[in-house]
Amino acid sequence: MEGFFSHLKEEWFRIQNPATLDEFHTGLNIYLQWWNTTRVQERLGYLSPDEHRAQTTAIA
Repeated sequence: MEGFFSHLKEEWFRIQNPATLDEFHTGLNIYLQWWNTTRVQERLGYLSPDEHRAQTTAIA
């Protein structure tokens, strides 16, 4: 969990620097969507979770 929050602060919060609470919520939702679906992960063979899921489903 600490690793995730470190990434969140470095990759999104400090770069975006949202001025309002609405900007924060909107940006955070976009970042979380990217983190959970699009971000390439070493443990998944350098695939995004969506790509890995599609590949795993196609094999099964």
